[in-house]
Amino acid sequence: DAPPAPDDAPSDAPPAPDDIPSDAPSAPAAGDGRAWESIVSAIMDAKPALGAVLQHGVPVRVSAEAVVLGFPRGSFFGEQARALDAKEAIARSAANVLGAEPRVEVTSVDASADGAKTLVEAAKERRDARIEATRQKALNHPIVLEAAQLFRVAPERMTVRVELE
Repeated sequence: DAPPAPDDAPSDAPPAPDDIPSDAPSAPAAGDGRAWESIVSAIMDAKPALGAVLQHGVPVRVSAEAVVLGFPRGSFFGEQARALDAKEAIARSAANVLGAEPRVEVTSVDASADGAKTLVEAAKERRDARIEATRQKALNHPIVLEAAQLFRVAPERMTVRVELE
C-alpha cells in the first residue's frame, strides 16, 4: 500500500472559512440565556402553544445533561410543562440546540428564585428599557430643549408618550 497523497491526508486543522456555511448559526453555550431562548424559539415554531407556556418558566439549569425549569407552585403553566409530550418536545429541541439530549425536569420555585427571569419578564425589561431610552432621547432633543426654554417649562416637568406603550 502506498502512503496517502498529501491531498488525501487527514487534517486536524480547522476548516477554512470558505468551508463553513455563512448561514450556519452558532450554537449558544449551554449555560447562557441564549440557549434557553433558542430551545423555546424552536418549540414555538413546531408547537406554539407549548412555546408560549415555556416562556413563563424560569430556566433554573440548562446544560447538555439537564434542563431544569421552574414554575410557581400550582402554576397552570407548570402543569402543562410537566406533561410527558411537553418534556419530550423540550428534550428534542434541547438536543438540537445543545448537541446532547438532556433529561428534563420541571420543578416548583419561589417567585424570587435567584433573580432568574422568565423569557416573558426578560422581554418586558428589554421593552421597558427601549421605551425609556426613546423617552430620554426625545426629552434631550435640541428642539424640545429649546421649546422648554421658550415656554419656561422645567425639563423634569415634561412628559413624553412613546408609541410602544
